[in-house]
Amino acid sequence: MDALIIEARESLRTVITKTDKQQIICDGVLNDGGYGENLSPLELMAAAVGSCILTTMGIIAKRNNFNICGTKMEVSKTNLPPPGAMIKSLLIKIFFKDQLADHLFKKLKRAAEACPAKNSLHPAIEIYIEYHFSNSQDIVLERL
Repeated sequence: MDALIIEARESLRTVITKTDKQQIICDGVLNDGGYGENLSPLELMAAAVGSCILTTMGIIAKRNNFNICGTKMEVSKTNLPPPGAMIKSLLIKIFFKDQLADHLFKKLKRAAEACPAKNSLHPAIEIYIEYHFSNSQDIVLERL
C-alpha cells in the first residue's frame, strides 16, 4: 500500500491523499470546533467497516456467480459520552436488491464476519447487522 499523506488544515480539517488524484477531506465535528461539513474521523472508520463488509461479500458473491450490485448499506454509530467519545456501537443495515438462496446468504454472513476492517476494531465495540431482503418483510439481526 502506498503511504497516506495527511495534511492539517484550518478548523480541524485534514486532507488525506493516497495519490495525487485521490483525496478525502475530513472534518472535526462541530462540537469540537470543526466545520462538520465532511466526514469525521469516526464516520470514516464506520464507513470503512461498511465498505469492507460489502467488498468482502462481493468477493464471495463473485466466486458463486452471483451479483450484489445495487445492494445498499446504512451504517449508524453510537459514541461513548465525552471525554473520549469513542465508538460504542455500530448498527449496519444491509438492503439486498434480490432474494438470496439460503446457502448464499450463509456465505455472505460469514463474509461479513470475516471483514478485516471490522476485525481490526476493538472487541468492546458492539457491531450489529440487520439483513433486509427485497419484496420481503424478513429482517435478520445478528450481533457480530
